[in-house]
Amino acid sequence: MKRSNLVGLGSIAAVLAMVMGDRLPPSVFAKVLHYSGLGYMTLNLALIVRAGYRRRLPYWTRDSWRRYFRACAIPVGALVMALGITAAQDYHLLVIGARGSILRIAWIVLLLGLMLGGAWGLFKAMDWLIDGDPAQQFTRLLKRPGRTTAST
Repeated sequence: MKRSNLVGLGSIAAVLAMVMGDRLPPSVFAKVLHYSGLGYMTLNLALIVRAGYRRRLPYWTRDSWRRYFRACAIPVGALVMALGITAAQDYHLLVIGARGSILRIAWIVLLLGLMLGGAWGLFKAMDWLIDGDPAQQFTRLLKRPGRTTAST
């Protein structure tokens, strides 16, 4: 079997282990099952990102790495904001609004948008790191309105 097929089967097994760990009655076995699945997925993700980083390291310039990390900062910021909204809901802050209010629904919709945008953005950032020609520089610039580059 190819490595990609094994990784796919391992990921499916890890998700099943996490689901089974949540569904079983509380016990040490259930916790071990859940955390082993979570650990496998985290380790797999870290190894994939490390392989992409090692492929790009000799070719990408400092500017290319800077553009890449700037592009990664946006989804990470979205996830941090989603975490802040979740904390505000957990601590029952007044800015979130009363349970069932339109304001609370708006916050929840914003939270879901931030979570989806952050997860999609991180997925795309890892995809840019992993796929393609390693010698190709990262050229996706974050355009700011009214900003031009002038050569002197």
